[in-house]
Amino acid sequence: MPTNRKDALRIVREEAGDADPAGVLEYILEATKHGKVVTVGTCRFKQERS
Repeated sequence: MPTNRKDALRIVREEAGDADPAGVLEYILEATKHGKVVTVGTCRFKQERS
C-alpha cells in the first residue's frame, strides 16, 4: 500500500521500538531505492518503480 513519509515514520516508530525512527526510515529509503525489500518488525517496505 502506498504510504507517505509521515505515515512511514509513524509505522517505523511503532515497529522499531527504541531505535532512531528517522535514521531507520532513511536507511529504508536508501536501501529500497535499489530494489530491496526491507522488513521492520511485521512491516515490509519497498519503493515502486515508475
